Amino acid sequence: MNKKILTGGVIALIVLAIIAIGFNVTQINGNFTAGAKETIKIGYLGPLTGDMASIGEGQLKAVLLAVDEINSKGGINGAKIELIAEDGTCDGKAAITAMTKLVEVDNVKYVVGGQCSSETIAAAPLAEKNKVLLLSPLSSNPNITTMGDYIFRNYPSDSYQGKIAAEYVANTMHLKKAAILSCLSDYCVGLKNEFKTNFEKAGGEVVLIQEFEKGATNLKTELSKIKNSGAEIIYMPAYPVETTTAFEEAKELGINTPFFGGDGWENSNLWKEIGAIAEGAKYISPRTIENNEFKTKFNEKYPNSEITLAATNNYDAIKIIAQAIAKVGNDSTKVKEYLYKMPTYNGVAGKTAFNENGDLVTAEYVIKEIKNGSPEEIQIA
Repeated sequence: MNKKILTGGVIALIVLAIIAIGFNVTQINGNFTAGAKETIKIGYLGPLTGDMASIGEGQLKAVLLAVDEINSKGGINGAKIELIAEDGTCDGKAAITAMTKLVEVDNVKYVVGGQCSSETIAAAPLAEKNKVLLLSPLSSNPNITTMGDYIFRNYPSDSYQGKIAAEYVANTMHLKKAAILSCLSDYCVGLKNEFKTNFEKAGGEVVLIQEFEKGATNLKTELSKIKNSGAEIIYMPAYPVETTTAFEEAKELGINTPFFGGDGWENSNLWKEIGAIAEGAKYISPRTIENNEFKTKFNEKYPNSEITLAATNNYDAIKIIAQAIAKVGNDSTKVKEYLYKMPTYNGVAGKTAFNENGDLVTAEYVIKEIKNGSPEEIQIA
C-alpha cells in the first residue's frame, strides 16, 4: 500500500485550565498523563504556538476530552492512555523536532497529527521508518495520500476541496477568469494546484498566480497586479493572518473583486477581526455534523471555549486508535492493518472509513458566505 513541544506559558495556561475543571493530569516537559502505572502512549502533534495556536489549543482540548473519557472507563484493556503533546507550530522544521522527540525519546507508537499539512508531510517519513501510526485529523495536501502505509487521515484530501471549489466558481457562480493568491505552505500549494487544474477543466482561465510567504503582512504588490489582471474572482488558499491582510489592503487599493477561500478560513475570530469589508466573501469547508452530545460535553469541561476547526476529528482520532488497540492489541503494525479494514466508524465528526491509501473513502463539503460578519452555510457542495 502506498501511502509540538509546548512552550512553558502555553502549557501552564492549558494545564491550569484543565486541572480547574477536574481532569486529573500530570504535566512534565509536555507530557499529559493519567497517572496509571501501565500506560499506552499516544502523541499529539499540532500548532500550540504561532498563528494557528488558537486552533491547535482547541484541538488539544478535544483530544484531552477523549482521553479523559477513555481513562475514566478503565482505559484500553485496563491500560490508561498517556498523552504526550508536542508543538509543531504549523511548520515542517518544528514538526520534525517534535516528531523526533515523540519517536526517539518518548517511544510513542501512535500519533494524532500533524494538523497542518506541513507538519504531517515533515513527520510522515519518521513515522513510516519507525512503524509509528500517524493519524492526521486536519492535513489535506494531496501528497499525503502516498506517504506510507502507516499514514492515515480522517480529514479529506484537497483533491476533493480544490476540485469542488473550482467547479462551484465556474459552474454555479458562472465566473470564467480567476486570479490565485496563495501562500507557499504545503496546504496552500496543494489547494492552488487542484483549483487551477480543475478550473481550467471546467472551462475557466487562471489569468494570474501570485504567491507569498506564510504569515505575510504586506500583499499590496500582489494585489495591485491582480487588480489589473481582469480577474472576476480571487481564489485565496491562506491562513487567517494573510487573509486579514488581503482584505484590508484590497479595500485600500479599491479592489472590488470578490474573494473565495478554503477551509483555512474556518475561524470565527477571523471574521470578527476583518469586519464588514469581508461581507459577501465565500469559502469552502468540509461539512461538519452538529453533534449535540459532543458540544455539551466539551462546553461542560471547557466553558467559553470555541470548538475549533477539526476538533471533532481529533476527538474521533483518539477514539479510533483506542478502538483499534482494544481489538488487536498494543501493536502499531496490527493497528495499522486493522484501520485499513475497519468497519465504518460513526463518530462525532461523521462517518470514517479508510481506503487503501489511508484516506477517507468519501467527503462532503459546504459553501459558506460571510453575512453580517459571520459565516453562513449557503449550499452543500
